[in-house]
Amino acid sequence: MPVSFQTVRTLNGLKNRAEALAAEHSLGHMKSLDLASQELGYSGYKKAQQNLPAKMVTIQVKVRWHDTRYKLRGTESISYPFMQPLAQMLSPAKGRRRQRLGMFVMTDANLLELELQLEMPTGAQTEARRKACQTIRRLMFMEALGVTLAPPNVIGWSTGPGTNRVDNEVRMPGTDHHSVWVTQEGAVLIVDEPYLNSDGQRPKMDRQLAWCDANGFEMAVPTWKGMWNPEGGTHMSLLARKDSGLDLQEMAEKLVNLPDDFGQKEWRGSSTSR
Repeated sequence: MPVSFQTVRTLNGLKNRAEALAAEHSLGHMKSLDLASQELGYSGYKKAQQNLPAKMVTIQVKVRWHDTRYKLRGTESISYPFMQPLAQMLSPAKGRRRQRLGMFVMTDANLLELELQLEMPTGAQTEARRKACQTIRRLMFMEALGVTLAPPNVIGWSTGPGTNRVDNEVRMPGTDHHSVWVTQEGAVLIVDEPYLNSDGQRPKMDRQLAWCDANGFEMAVPTWKGMWNPEGGTHMSLLARKDSGLDLQEMAEKLVNLPDDFGQKEWRGSSTSR
């Protein structure tokens, strides 16, 4: 069963779902627990107990937007349950008073905020939603793979010893919206998120695979679409040096369990305007 943004992730959520099923179908307590568990792909409640945590930490992403041209303002907020609190997920910045994820600033225990000023006649709210969903997706990606954003001195594409050059001679051809991540062991993972062609194919894929072979990289393309703008047509690929020790196929399989049914169009958050 495909994972949805609203898929239950905790035992407490499973019990709430079981109560709803019991009322809807006049089921007994254990029967409703088993049925709720089977909806999640488990054989029964005992199996769900072995795999689901009792509770999780709800992390909220909030974007305050301001259309400076038409003097419109609003706030877009979206939340999702995670295994770790936000401060732990952003551990490289631990101890700093204002921890960051991209442009977002951690302003409370489990809250990331962004103030967005745009002059867009019709798209300020849409862009705010896109950035909020993009950040939730980044947190999902971080949790699933156990990675964090790489520090500025880690470029990822450098092929020569002792150099951090990034230019057309070094970087893989056809890259777009690439980001660099590191594992807890310090291995470097690159994410490339180009827009697909009108026929749904990745542009310059043959050239990219040839570049990987020539430069000692490998690539994997997960079924999960990624972080940048999947509703708009981007689809991620994972890259790493062949000697990095990373199993990209295993990473891609972990991302299968992440939801893709949310974004600025299929909005799962809340909105206020003034």
